[in-house]
Amino acid sequence: MAHNGKLVDISESGVGIMLDDPVPAKKVCTVMCETFMDGKRLSFGARAIAAYSVLAGNKGYRIGFQFGALEPATSKIIADLIK
Repeated sequence: MAHNGKLVDISESGVGIMLDDPVPAKKVCTVMCETFMDGKRLSFGARAIAAYSVLAGNKGYRIGFQFGALEPATSKIIADLIK
């Protein structure tokens, strides 16, 4: 099942995403991200584990995902994003 959310933050080890619904802790998911940087479309997918799911007022749930092993190309994209 796919859910659309808003990327809140990203690091080499994981992402924070706002979703309308909670995700159970330790649930394994595939996180797909798409953004633009310097006029280029960047996208990646990575397996991740939900570390936490916290209600964030009336904005929805902030979900913290911890990445598993990343492909080299995905690691490069993430490194470029966090520069």
